Amino acid sequence: MEAGTQIAYFPHQAYGAIDHPAVEFGFVVRMYDDDHALCRFWRKDARYLGERLRTTSSSEMVETRYLRVIDSVPQFMVDNAMEEFCR
Repeated sequence: MEAGTQIAYFPHQAYGAIDHPAVEFGFVVRMYDDDHALCRFWRKDARYLGERLRTTSSSEMVETRYLRVIDSVPQFMVDNAMEEFCR
């Protein structure tokens, strides 16, 4: 994975089900090391996915074993968010 890769975070309780309410969609800001990535996630309460980030002040470190590469929004939305919030 690299910066800008769209991902879905699957916590233990999701059991791999993409429609589980605990699954989060977002993107990689940068790789921390082989086992961790700094990510941003889209807010679930927005009108549509990709409208707003859950946090604009910081990225969240996630173990890569819980991530899958899944495109959830048009790439330009990720690119815009990266440009605005991830410098």
